[in-house]
Amino acid sequence: MEQEEYVSELKLMQEPRLEGRLWTMIMIAGGHFAAIVVRVQNPIEEEPTASLRKGKQRKPKQDYEILLHKTFHRYTSMFAPL
Repeated sequence: MEQEEYVSELKLMQEPRLEGRLWTMIMIAGGHFAAIVVRVQNPIEEEPTASLRKGKQRKPKQDYEILLHKTFHRYTSMFAPL
């Protein structure tokens, strides 16, 4: 694959989608395991008239949603008989 093709594929992956993008993050170290699946969405821009209204401002919409997460801790060891 040519370098331009890689760049165009990466740009395509970053375009906003209605269903959002999924990120999977996994961390493993010293017997600890943690994983999470997150739906990432680009923030939707508010209407300009909304900022002109008086009173309490709306809380901004969350730009992510946690779909699944799991953590556990487990050490394994082997004992050899003497």
